[in-house]
Amino acid sequence: MNDSKFKMSDATSLSVITREDDEHRFVETAFKHDRRALSTKTVDSNVYQNQKHTSSEQRVFPSSEQSICRPSREQLLRPSPRATPQLNKGERRQVSQKQLLQLGQKWSSRSSKEETSTPSEQDVPRPSEDHIAGPSSTKGDSGDGSPPTSEYERTVLAKEISLKGHQERTMRETRDNYFKDGTTKIDFLLVYETDEEQEPILAMNLDEYAAELAAQGVEADPVLIRMLREKEWRRAFVNNLRTAGVLIEKEAVRVGGKQSTNKIHFIKLSVPWDLRVKYAELLCFRTPLPLMSIPKKDLRWTGWHYFRWLVKFCELDVPNTPRRCFTTHFKVANLANCMGAVDQENYFTVGHRIRIAQEILRKTEFGDERKGYVGIDRLVEEGAFTAAFPLHEGSYQAPRDQKPCNYTRRQILYEYWARWGRWYKFQPLDHIREYFGEGIALYFAWLGFYTVWLLPASVLGLLIFVYGMFNVATDHPTSQLCKSGNFFKMCPRCDESLGCTFWYLSETCWMTHITYLFDHPGTAFYACFLSFWAVAFLKYWKRECARLVYDWDCLNYVEDEEPPRPEFAIHAYAEKRNPVTRQLEPSFPSDIRKRRMVTGYVILLFMASLVFVAMLAIIIFRILISIPLYRQEQLKGLAHMISSWSGAFINVISMVILQTVYGKLAHKLTQWEMHRTQTEFENNLTIKLFMFQFVNYYSTLFYIAFFKGRFVGYPGRYRLLFGLRNEECSGNDCLSELAWELAVIMITKQIINNTTEVFLPPSIWLYHYIRSCVSIGSTLCYD
Repeated sequence: MNDSKFKMSDATSLSVITREDDEHRFVETAFKHDRRALSTKTVDSNVYQNQKHTSSEQRVFPSSEQSICRPSREQLLRPSPRATPQLNKGERRQVSQKQLLQLGQKWSSRSSKEETSTPSEQDVPRPSEDHIAGPSSTKGDSGDGSPPTSEYERTVLAKEISLKGHQERTMRETRDNYFKDGTTKIDFLLVYETDEEQEPILAMNLDEYAAELAAQGVEADPVLIRMLREKEWRRAFVNNLRTAGVLIEKEAVRVGGKQSTNKIHFIKLSVPWDLRVKYAELLCFRTPLPLMSIPKKDLRWTGWHYFRWLVKFCELDVPNTPRRCFTTHFKVANLANCMGAVDQENYFTVGHRIRIAQEILRKTEFGDERKGYVGIDRLVEEGAFTAAFPLHEGSYQAPRDQKPCNYTRRQILYEYWARWGRWYKFQPLDHIREYFGEGIALYFAWLGFYTVWLLPASVLGLLIFVYGMFNVATDHPTSQLCKSGNFFKMCPRCDESLGCTFWYLSETCWMTHITYLFDHPGTAFYACFLSFWAVAFLKYWKRECARLVYDWDCLNYVEDEEPPRPEFAIHAYAEKRNPVTRQLEPSFPSDIRKRRMVTGYVILLFMASLVFVAMLAIIIFRILISIPLYRQEQLKGLAHMISSWSGAFINVISMVILQTVYGKLAHKLTQWEMHRTQTEFENNLTIKLFMFQFVNYYSTLFYIAFFKGRFVGYPGRYRLLFGLRNEECSGNDCLSELAWELAVIMITKQIINNTTEVFLPPSIWLYHYIRSCVSIGSTLCYD
């Protein structure tokens, strides 16, 4: 619905340019056609016509995925040597569908050298005799097979042939996205596995199986009972989907070779038009109005003017950019006033169709709703379905001979965004939003904005680090410490009974040099710069976010208009009238919700206390591991560094484990709190996760920066922790250890996250691909 481009299926479009009062106007329209007959079209004087034919009765509009690249206004108005022949005012030229077919058979090679095939007679709809060109036809258009008499006719024919070839290629590429009839598009796919040997038993229902076992006096097999229950859940779920109006097609495939009995079942789901418009109004979608499009203005910072060369280098000319239009709330009653509503197949974007299908799957029951037997997520968790997912739009790789303006949305994103060679280019956010939705597009917008803003901070930080490297040799305190020799004798770092001895301050010379790299006069300036940088980044991100939200029409979002969550609607036992829609909706007592929220935050405090317990255990580990290292003469100088680094790695492992455990726990607690809308649910979940992760990731850093080494004591009266002396900082301060800890945490987190995001998905895909090839035993996988 937010798709700002006019939509067109395989139908005919007409682009018309007229001149009136020395002012050019660009008009896009379409003709209606009868399935049995095709009326003739005319070309008036001073009118350029680019015509194709169709058999559909719907009035449709061109879209971004079609084969004919729409030229710009300047290109259409510019005089061309192959322009339309000049005709006298009132003179008309008629070109019929039959004549186009005859011209194509003789003149396709001369009209367009790039095309290699002509449409067959059965591929082109045959018009009735009543609608073939009449007496006004001129020479060359009489339908007798004579060659075209003008460049215009050959141009029209070339466009017709190009469109036909592209449509055939598109259907071949996306045939897996449709039912077997080739016209019903798949919106969602459900997958489950069975064994053919167990099909006779699974043909019975659970009650019949229990009665038969009771009659025979045999104990029931829990695995088989589980399989029967899952089969009944699937059957009830699919029947309820069919009752709701969802179109369903089933298909099964045997895997594992000829001797295998394993079968994978696919349930294809397609949401019909009447159900799509119903849920579009329920989910408060917005629809474009048939008004003039909004001109796109450059709202970037005026300072970009001085870096125009850099901006031009990073900009990307992406084809088929979505048009920006005024929108309004979708209403079924006002559907006739919506732009492109006659094209039912392409009116809703892929993202909207997936969202509608997900909403239906989340609300569909498969048992007693009071026990929570609702939704596809529960079925996947219970194992009734192996997976549930939508499909991409065909292959992500476009044919080499295909023009960029004919790419699908997925192919555009791959060619202009999801490639290593595009890392320095600005992201096509409008295309990302059109394919994945506003939420994912905003995430990538923030990621790109944050990456760009990190550039000046990282460059300045690198310069300050280099400044420290060049000045470390001339720093007077550092040089004095390194030249002190045996002048400063220091107390043992642990009890002498454990093997620790006295040491000299000059032994920490190399560590002092490293500390100077992070602690010199330039560091103070960099800290002040980062403070202002963080404030400016936040302000400018709010500005950028407001611009994107306004452009994508998500600004005036009223939370009361948001529908209740399916889980909330299932478990809520009261009703309340919505103040905006004036309709009765499920409600949950606020006092019970508040008590549950308090319980959730108590559990949050308990998990935070586990973080401090883990930190205390790591402190004891560092103390214990440093004792044998100090006894080794070869490792005595590296004992503190080894203990600190090993403790830092263990700390990262504990952070990841606690984050995973609390992430699942926080999700369960937020569900238990019974928030009405998805926005409330996500906000409360975000607060819980942020509070816990802040304690989880920064508690160790706060300890090293502000508390470590403050409670050691003095010779003769050291403070003990479980009978051991408290740990102290290495050398003169704890700054170097703080830098190590921060580096280990940040680098390890980045490695884990990047490995998860970049390498894990293709590794899983490759594993399943090889596994399926081995199980099937086919050589097609290696072609």
